[in-house]
Amino acid sequence: MKLALFAVPLALWSAACPRAPADNGSNEPSLPATDAPPVTPQATGERVSIAAADAASRNLPALGFSLVLADGMGMLATAFPDQLSYLAVSGPPGGPLFLIVQPWSDPQHDDALPAEQEMRRRFTSESDPYAWHGEASVQAAGSARLAFAFETGASMARTLWCAVTLDPPAGASSGLLLAAAIPAAGVEPSCASVAEHPAMAPMLATFRYE
Repeated sequence: MKLALFAVPLALWSAACPRAPADNGSNEPSLPATDAPPVTPQATGERVSIAAADAASRNLPALGFSLVLADGMGMLATAFPDQLSYLAVSGPPGGPLFLIVQPWSDPQHDDALPAEQEMRRRFTSESDPYAWHGEASVQAAGSARLAFAFETGASMARTLWCAVTLDPPAGASSGLLLAAAIPAAGVEPSCASVAEHPAMAPMLATFRYE
């Protein structure tokens, strides 16, 4: 499997960043860009969304989507946390617990990287610990999706990832990559461990293009 390049190393956001509720007169929070404070939904289990027009204004493929945060998990949603990500959802301090949404495509051209190399390029560096656990099938956004399991980091920072691919919606050339991550200690190194985590399962199940 080969993936198109979307260059980046991702800088993980601080779990201690300020939280501020949105007041846009609707039932869904308006997620801020990186120069504004992140949004804490008014209630648990709330749907948060990214607008296609906002993505396009930041030179990302014009894709809109939404998801529902897990009840009682203290998840924090931040729109456009870096130049190549649509959304980052992070848990409270204490260990890796987050979801990152980035562009994804599979054009089958010669300069695309194999999935194992592409996940490393996106989410860690050549000098950091990295273990590849292969492809899997994960239920997300209403269908079975191709996903990639891998680990990064060491000791308390060891992180188990499941990067779930979504095909482009009708009329679009790019899809999305939902990179979910949980603490790696004490769990089977598989996509199932990540997808079944109580913070991740609701987001994957309720994710939808808009």
